[in-house]
Amino acid sequence: MRKFNYIAPFNPTGYGVAATQYGNFLSLGNNYLHASCIGNIASPEINTNLKLCIDRGLDPNLPSFCFWHLFDIPNKIPNNKNKKIGYTTFELDVLRPQEIEAISKLDMIGTASLWGAKVLKKYVPEEKVFIIRHGGYENAKNLFTDFSQSKNLVDIWSKMIDPVKLSKETLILSTAGKFESRKGHPELMEACINADFPILLVAFVFNPFIKDGYPYDFIIKHNMYPSYTKTGIKTYTKNNFTFMMLPPTNSRIELHSALSKAHFFISPSKAEGWNLPLFEMMSCGMPCITTNTTAHTEYVTSNNIITIPSTTQTIAKDDRFFDCFGTWLNVTSQDILTAITLAKSKQEDTGFLKKLSSNAYYITSKITWKNESLKIQQLMNSL
Repeated sequence: MRKFNYIAPFNPTGYGVAATQYGNFLSLGNNYLHASCIGNIASPEINTNLKLCIDRGLDPNLPSFCFWHLFDIPNKIPNNKNKKIGYTTFELDVLRPQEIEAISKLDMIGTASLWGAKVLKKYVPEEKVFIIRHGGYENAKNLFTDFSQSKNLVDIWSKMIDPVKLSKETLILSTAGKFESRKGHPELMEACINADFPILLVAFVFNPFIKDGYPYDFIIKHNMYPSYTKTGIKTYTKNNFTFMMLPPTNSRIELHSALSKAHFFISPSKAEGWNLPLFEMMSCGMPCITTNTTAHTEYVTSNNIITIPSTTQTIAKDDRFFDCFGTWLNVTSQDILTAITLAKSKQEDTGFLKKLSSNAYYITSKITWKNESLKIQQLMNSL
């Protein structure tokens, strides 16, 4: 096995989760891996072998594989004459000048999807582009059963959800991912407010990159009424809509199980490099509602999800992270409401729900962290 440097973040964000999972498998033969963490080590899932590889430090004479934001990858790799391999994800159909410059300093560049690879090939020769997909857990559909009695999960659900008074007609939706416009979260909440049937949206949407209380600015703007359950958990209501955020948990399996208590998982995203929360929920057999765009097209079909019917593109702009550079799907609250209304009509249709779940599991179960990590090993061995 060829020795190489593995440089990546190991934390609870999307990049950190994927980097940790790859690293855990790569480090199983830890005598060949040299690792370095970008930022602080904060992942609750990092294993002992990967920690040993990080303690070993980087070897400046070895080829390097760096998983990070494209514009900054060359700055994280040791400055030597050996091979420099970059791996990244992005959401738009064009790259910024600083990203194009970064690619020119790398020997190869990879990403997580066929869609992303097509974008990269606009800027570098095809032979320099590779794909390593974000994976899932093996036998993921058993996770909900195996961990349904997790003490932390039971505490989360009993303290937050059970005390909320819901009618039998309530459609329970769950969502996850950083709360932002690109993810379609503001439009999702707008759609829920305008629905003519009761909805509870259970969300794990903390965004560590926004310091102004988002999504609370949406809540304040729409005069959503705050109330407390008997256990002191705050919810926000408007018309027939109730919004609740899940607290942090150190286990993704517990998070998946909590989100699975809903009737549907929804991800109304406008653009994605992969969308790990959606992929993981589909791989666990959860009925899902989402768009069919960008990287989603690799594992989303009309037979395994309820599709949000958006087909036109618009300028990517949110006054926070995106500034009219590139385009994304034009997802409106009405588009989302159309899909939610269909989901409501199928809420008790067990045959339909089983079909969605089985078709989703069939596609996603073929892509696992273990198998994708082997592709990284094979790539580095071929240099």
